[in-house]
Amino acid sequence: MAEPFELEPDGLCEPPDLPGRVVAAGTSDEATDLLLGDLLTAANDAVGERGRFDLVISTSEYLQSMWRRWMVDPDLRQFPWDATHLRLLDGDLLEAAWLQEALIWPAGIPIGQVSPTRLRGEDAALADALITVVEPGGTAAIPSRRTASVARWHVYKPIETSLASLEMGAKAVLDLFNGEPPIGTLRWYLALH
Repeated sequence: MAEPFELEPDGLCEPPDLPGRVVAAGTSDEATDLLLGDLLTAANDAVGERGRFDLVISTSEYLQSMWRRWMVDPDLRQFPWDATHLRLLDGDLLEAAWLQEALIWPAGIPIGQVSPTRLRGEDAALADALITVVEPGGTAAIPSRRTASVARWHVYKPIETSLASLEMGAKAVLDLFNGEPPIGTLRWYLALH
């Protein structure tokens, strides 16, 4: 009689070797849930300690599905939006008007807590977390070396981005940190399909 053997799940691959921590999931929805769950924990911790949470986000349209999911997930509706101060990483609200409809208005972020312009380097050190994306082609929204001072980076890989493009984006992030990022500051969220 033949010995039983385990089959590997179809379509899954090994996560790439990236600096920082790789949070891998089977689907994009699962990767999004993991990122948003980690962000909720970070926000609650910051609000508990200081009474506010400073969040920097990319204006990339590749994050639209994440914002929509955030607004309909009942668990994430508990996010402390009233204590959240939002800054934009790579654009301004005039360039990314869709962001108001997809995130700012549905979340109820007080407009006085939303910076309408691109993040300035001196503001980066105040930020608790940053969400950016590696787009197809390997481009990542990273405006300057000064953003390396953000406490925790969350980098999302949309389904349209290949693993080769992800590795190109990782090189840009490593250049930003002049090598290896400080322990615990960088997390990559991706689906292995």
